[in-house]
Amino acid sequence: FNTVISAAEAGIVTLNIMQDGEQIGGAQIQVGTGPTPDIESGSVTTLVKVYGCDSSVSVQNVGATAAILTDANIVIDRLC
Repeated sequence: FNTVISAAEAGIVTLNIMQDGEQIGGAQIQVGTGPTPDIESGSVTTLVKVYGCDSSVSVQNVGATAAILTDANIVIDRLC
């Protein structure tokens, strides 16, 4: 997952890849945002094992600072 991150206020933006509502360890992006318009980029790569057809994978802001994400990309490869 990669994205461009900005925020309206200074703080720490923390994004985590989630599977079925649970945080995946080691799959976190954490960036600091400044008091002026500050643009940061972040990326993380992880392997998510999905068993069955009813699993969900998402990205969630788990920090206290509201974030604006642009040009967000998530790549999913099927490994057989």
